[in-house]
Amino acid sequence: MAKAKDVAVELRRIADSLEQEPDAEVERPSLAWFLREKESMQTLARILPHPLKKDVEDPARSFSSVKITAESCMAINVYASIERSRICKLVRPAQPAEYECEPLLSEDEEEALLALVYKHPQRRHSGSVQRDAEEG
Repeated sequence: MAKAKDVAVELRRIADSLEQEPDAEVERPSLAWFLREKESMQTLARILPHPLKKDVEDPARSFSSVKITAESCMAINVYASIERSRICKLVRPAQPAEYECEPLLSEDEEEALLALVYKHPQRRHSGSVQRDAEEG
């Protein structure tokens, strides 16, 4: 693991290189940390430029990450990300969705439509039930 001072030296070298052509247009770069340890995230949350924005990416998925972004950095995207399960405690596991739906048709309507379909078996497709009901 690198020391913060060593990273700063390398970033200064990059800054010095960029300043050789200060008016050159460059794409907005990213400086990203993909972390594994809670302590590393805490350290970066302390030392990155503030304010920091915290987001949970893909919160509905079983695998999601927590991301902090240094919002004051306009010319460069600075962020750190960590798997949510490494810094958060699972309180309640996700539950599968469960739906209860009212029937679209009454039993009488369903029986009438089935009778039409069996009365005209060649018209089972392409909305023929609706035409049969209109013709009927």
